[in-house]
Amino acid sequence: MTGLTLGSTYKLQVTALNEIGESPLSPSSTIVFANVPDAPSTLSLSPVAGVPVSGVASTILIEWSAPGSPNGDGV
Repeated sequence: MTGLTLGSTYKLQVTALNEIGESPLSPSSTIVFANVPDAPSTLSLSPVAGVPVSGVASTILIEWSAPGSPNGDGV
């Protein structure tokens, strides 16, 4: 989709088309077009003690904080 405006509300319906024909329209959904949120403010990766697989840690803990600005949509 092109030509959408940030912060604007749109009503959306979809349909599918194949060699048999076209499906009915889906129920409508209302969406607000938002921008990509900022990157997380912190990010850390830590190996977790456990049974290694081929000498490599099999689990990694990933932690982050929510971005400073969601740019129009909840994160």
